[in-house]
Amino acid sequence: AELWLLLHFLFFRKNKKFLVTYHADPPLYTFFSKLMHWLRFPFIFSLLKFADKIIATTQTYAKSSPILKYFLNKVER
Repeated sequence: AELWLLLHFLFFRKNKKFLVTYHADPPLYTFFSKLMHWLRFPFIFSLLKFADKIIATTQTYAKSSPILKYFLNKVER
């Protein structure tokens, strides 16, 4: 899903604000889940980089999230 959203954003965005709601990191219990996390990371990171604003469940969650901690300046609650 992140890939399609990123492609849509790159090709069809025309001076519109880009808001992302981020509320859960995947649990990293198994080797497969860790592998999938690192395969998804570049796409999610790119989406959040282009976002104008990110809505997180709490500020504490944003600070402890492995991805959101890079974008605290964009996070709102």
